[in-house]
Amino acid sequence: MEIRGAKAGFIDAKIREVAFEVQGTLITSDKVQYLSAKAEGLYVLYLAIKKSDSGENQYGKNPVEG
Repeated sequence: MEIRGAKAGFIDAKIREVAFEVQGTLITSDKVQYLSAKAEGLYVLYLAIKKSDSGENQYGKNPVEG
């Protein structure tokens, strides 16, 4: 599968497709992916990313600034 140039959402859709095919649990920190999977009836676990007071996530990066 070619990732470069993939249309927005294509990769997420493939991830959900594989989770469905193997009857697996999709684990994600992407809220949109979580809601999409839930709407499709998949087993899904959403892991929220904890942010500090400075706006940094647990990896020390501000998601807005990169």
